[in-house]
Amino acid sequence: MLTGSNSNAAAIRPALAERKKAMKSLMLTLLMVLSTLASIQYTAVDVQAASDQDGDGLTYGLEYLMIPQPNDPDSVNDGSPDAREW
Repeated sequence: MLTGSNSNAAAIRPALAERKKAMKSLMLTLLMVLSTLASIQYTAVDVQAASDQDGDGLTYGLEYLMIPQPNDPDSVNDGSPDAREW
């Protein structure tokens, strides 16, 4: 009877060693993924095309399509902002 239980224990040891190696690999992979997520900067970035940087009432994207100088609030130099002209 003792020889049978020794053979079972000998068979279980390699299986436990394999499971332990698999858990170490899984934990290392999880640590790498979490450290990657921790290094990402989660900040809001002002989208340049949807903002009105020069304060004339037109978004930067529209000004870029319609006007040669999108950062100039009065691109035709007539005294009125670009939004009133369009």
